[in-house]
Amino acid sequence: MRIVSGKARGHSLYMVKSTATRPTADRIKEALFNILGQDLTGYQVLDLFAGIGSIGLEALSRGAASVTFVDVQQACTDIIKRNIAHTKLDNGRVSIINSDYQQVLKNTLEKFDLIYLDPPYASNYAAVALELIRGYNLLKENGIAVVEHDKNLITDSWQPYRQKKYGQIYLSFFRIEEGE
Repeated sequence: MRIVSGKARGHSLYMVKSTATRPTADRIKEALFNILGQDLTGYQVLDLFAGIGSIGLEALSRGAASVTFVDVQQACTDIIKRNIAHTKLDNGRVSIINSDYQQVLKNTLEKFDLIYLDPPYASNYAAVALELIRGYNLLKENGIAVVEHDKNLITDSWQPYRQKKYGQIYLSFFRIEEGE
């Protein structure tokens, strides 16, 4: 597990010693940022279910203005802190929140250019989070929510505008259409 591109390219990342965490594979991370674009200068990013923080760190490495990392596991938020220090990517606009995703989404006042969701696959957390993101209007105009998941992702009112499959893993891309 490493930073794929940008100013911290090649830095390896510390891992959590837990079977409950499933870091995003480097090839999926590369594919994600090939779709999003290599330059995220000025982006405000929310890395939800952040795990070791690899997506948010990749965004910082590629120029993101700020990243908010959220994970409910204390071991994960501790590793994120280590990885930020190790990669020297703390630009002063990094937040690490050890809390339940629903509480964070309900209480945030910020809007994001990119929200990345990588919840446990066997849960309905992605669908719930997407509804909260829509309900609390957490995406900026032209903002994108990306969900990493397996099999079919069932949401009540969102349809992906793009979906890519990598082996057994899917990346589904969502945005709020004008007039919604």
